[in-house]
Amino acid sequence: MPKNSFNTIEVLALAIAAYKQAGNKIERLEGHKVGNKELVFGYLKGELEFVGCRDKTLHEQAELIRNEIANRVTINALTGAVTNSFLLKIHEAISNDTVRARDIGIVVWAPKLADDLAREDEHKVTISSIGVNSRYIGKPTEKITLDFTLIKHKYLQNYNMYIHTGHDQDGNLVSFFNKNKVESGKISARVKTYKQDSYLNNSCVTVLNYVKVL
Repeated sequence: MPKNSFNTIEVLALAIAAYKQAGNKIERLEGHKVGNKELVFGYLKGELEFVGCRDKTLHEQAELIRNEIANRVTINALTGAVTNSFLLKIHEAISNDTVRARDIGIVVWAPKLADDLAREDEHKVTISSIGVNSRYIGKPTEKITLDFTLIKHKYLQNYNMYIHTGHDQDGNLVSFFNKNKVESGKISARVKTYKQDSYLNNSCVTVLNYVKVL
């Protein structure tokens, strides 16, 4: 009879190994390509092995990931910040000593989530340091040209667009939506509005639209 649960740290360690083998990505089962979940399941069932699956040093990383995710949920609760449902699902799946077999598909996302949280923290530090001296640029409806430096972007599936946050050559924060991911470089745009963004430490942010890469 198949096991219904497995040791949490062992599963997380395998999830890290699968994540690394996939090039720090989450691969899905597609044709003959085995996904992260299938790698972890395959090893736990004794059906296959893969690079790094027996690396016991990953157990320490697994402990760190579990603690980081738990700390994030706790901090959000204490500060009143919203914890998204995906983070909560992973936290719930790995908070006990064992993981249910049916939850392994969500647990394999934990290493990527940990990377995303660390990257988001880096972005916050960058934005905070820049935001102190950020000033509004241009005037509403005015067309401007600037040297754009990307800090972060996020794909919004509901809108099929990317939201970008970055700064100009003088360190002033700007944000805009675009159907394509825009990298750092010279752009032209129109000034849409100004705002003090609570998500960006209430820094002065110039919101752009009609953005074109030059």
